[in-house]
Amino acid sequence: MLEKALRMGRGAVMANLFGTRTPLNVMLSVTNRCLSRCAYCKIPTRSQREMTTAEICNLFDQMKAAGTVRVGLWGGEPLVRKDIGRIVDHARSLDFYVSLDTNGYLVPQKLPELEGLDHIVVAVKDLEAAAERYRGFGFTLKPGRPHANGIRNLHVKFPDGTEIELLTVDALEVEVPLPSVHALRAAMPFGLPVHEAEVAWDAGSTGAWKSRNALVGLEEEL
Repeated sequence: MLEKALRMGRGAVMANLFGTRTPLNVMLSVTNRCLSRCAYCKIPTRSQREMTTAEICNLFDQMKAAGTVRVGLWGGEPLVRKDIGRIVDHARSLDFYVSLDTNGYLVPQKLPELEGLDHIVVAVKDLEAAAERYRGFGFTLKPGRPHANGIRNLHVKFPDGTEIELLTVDALEVEVPLPSVHALRAAMPFGLPVHEAEVAWDAGSTGAWKSRNALVGLEEEL
């Protein structure tokens, strides 16, 4: 983790001092599909063709050659892709710092595919309520950087440098279920010292999606 941070810093210094341009941090949208229909997000209405597994992996290879250090996977909901595990594995094999943005709904189904992620960003409706729940598990949350576009976030950091980031948009009009700490942390290098029964998956929220019809056409693909 420290070595990756040093590479990021070195690249930033080279850019500032010598004008050397390197794609250090790349955000890649791997799908427009999503199970939710948030009022502020129009991504699911887009119709671009999705890149294949081979195309994404080839792009990762090019990024590595160009000096990329960090890769962020987002969409849409990245976890709707059947091949998301292969995508994460290839990114990790290139020694990238890998993050993934999710609404958390599919995390319990996709744990094996997510093993080794460095950073998971989880969208929640009520940031304060989510933070209180994590504090109840004994975690310390650190504030993220302020955003001018209404995004607020908090970070749950772990000793090995991995983290869960809780994120919300002030204009969010739909409730997004909060994944359990156990489910999220199990996708990372080591487990949590908490009782599984205390952090059971909390998908029982009513009205979690603006339209449950968003699931139609996706269930067979997952």
